Amino acid sequence: MRKLDALTSLRFFAALAIVIHHSKVAFEATAWINSPIPLDYGVSFFFVLSGFILSYSHPESSRKTSARSFYVARFARIWPLHLVTFLLCLALIPERARLSPDSFDTTLANLTLVHAWIPMAGYFFSYNSVSWSISAEAFFYLCFPFLSRNLARTWHWKLFLVIGLGAAVLFVATALQVPSYNHDAPFQVSSTGMSYISPFVRISEFFLGMLTALAYSKYAHVLKLKPLVWTLLEIGALALVPVMVHFSRVATGFVVSTLTHSEPVAEYLGHAGGAPAFMVVIFIMAFGNGYISRLLFWRPLVILGEASFALYLVHQIFIGWYFMNIPSLTAIPNNVIFVVYWVASISASLLLWRFVETPMRQKIRGWLAPGRSSPTAPV
Repeated sequence: MRKLDALTSLRFFAALAIVIHHSKVAFEATAWINSPIPLDYGVSFFFVLSGFILSYSHPESSRKTSARSFYVARFARIWPLHLVTFLLCLALIPERARLSPDSFDTTLANLTLVHAWIPMAGYFFSYNSVSWSISAEAFFYLCFPFLSRNLARTWHWKLFLVIGLGAAVLFVATALQVPSYNHDAPFQVSSTGMSYISPFVRISEFFLGMLTALAYSKYAHVLKLKPLVWTLLEIGALALVPVMVHFSRVATGFVVSTLTHSEPVAEYLGHAGGAPAFMVVIFIMAFGNGYISRLLFWRPLVILGEASFALYLVHQIFIGWYFMNIPSLTAIPNNVIFVVYWVASISASLLLWRFVETPMRQKIRGWLAPGRSSPTAPV
């Protein structure tokens, strides 16, 4: 199965956008950045890409592994690094463990990767707060064997099902006028938890990625175009992202002006509105035939893409440590701290990818599914 190196490199740029988004509040060197595309759209890109990669690497015609082997492979993919960054978070930001007088429930939910399923910030932002997205991914993985079965013949009603599920959650949040996330009430049900965080809402982006893989498998050996044409298609696909952002903002404005309690729907559109454009970007870039995608074959970029999951999980821990230690760092220029932060984040991500993520994935699959093999995602 062909490795899709262009998509691997794009993972790094999506993680980079999220890191810049979070670091803007801490470092003057990034505070000036005002992107026309919301930088936290990187999470939506990851969700769509995840659906694409799993469907691409587990095609219906060659799916010979059991659901158990699939789940073992997914567990081995995300949990070891989640555990290590969880422990790193406790070591560097110990007050993250003191969200409530009794944090046993939040700890258990976090370690079992169900914390994003609970629409309370005390759960979904517990410990390493960015881990909410891999909790959402865990739900997507749980649903994947069902969603992928006979996908070519059943995608119509399954698309209706996932959109309907998300719409139902948004309707409940709107009808009950669930309040937005309140930092002072972390264990209050919030519309943020129901619209932005909830895997029951965000699964539609994952499924759009699955549909993109379905289209790619159909046309991968059919579209024969010249590199210049592919390059124009790549430029058009990338240009579609800010266009989609504009339309999602227009839709958000319409919702705000027509609904009395519009926060849940507006928040969802504000974070997931780029998903259709990401489908096009992933579909075009997966071919890797244009000059832009060929630049993404550069090995250092591919390696950074491989380490992007670790970068995503570790970067906000360092920001949290910085905020805890600001009084003792006042003598150091902010720009110097910013450089150290980036060096530390990139270095830590490469080390975690090389010495934790990769070897533990192989060992866990060997322990829990000996003698079995499951197709591994090429991205």
